[in-house]
Amino acid sequence: MAERAINHQFSRNDGGNRSAGSQPAWARCRSTVMQVDLGIGLGNTNRNRDRFYTWHVVVIYPARSVEQSQFHPYQALLNSEQVNRVYLDELGEIRMLSLWLAVMVLTTVGIDQAPDEARYLLDRTRQEVSEPNSRAIMELITTIVAYRFDQLSRREIEAMLDITLQETRVYREIKEEGREEG
Repeated sequence: MAERAINHQFSRNDGGNRSAGSQPAWARCRSTVMQVDLGIGLGNTNRNRDRFYTWHVVVIYPARSVEQSQFHPYQALLNSEQVNRVYLDELGEIRMLSLWLAVMVLTTVGIDQAPDEARYLLDRTRQEVSEPNSRAIMELITTIVAYRFDQLSRREIEAMLDITLQETRVYREIKEEGREEG
């Protein structure tokens, strides 16, 4: 039944244009199939009823302007109390947030502000978190900075953050990629 409803919805959206033997649109769309698997119903729904009876989703956006405006097929679901939207740019000052939220917000701060905030978060991690969790958080911060400043060399990023990257996963991955390419 759910498969038929999804097939119907997608056949309207893609004009029913499928060549013989090709997959239906719903099968090509992984997120839709995952939503169906939440208990709406492919197969034996009793098997997963307890596991998926209550669920909650948090959708994280860097800013409200990035949120999609066209979500017609899922509007009732997205407007339900089971779905919450979080806009990182509306959470407040990065230094006032919990460490994990601050790390997420680091992905959205301006390029001119990112080095200072990254250094602050690295220092805060050293003070507030014990090993091995501190290492994981520091690697995440370093990864964010490396991706945001991809035009900088390893030494420039080390100087910017006042750390040594040789111990981080990002450094090991970059070194391995260099070996593969070289």
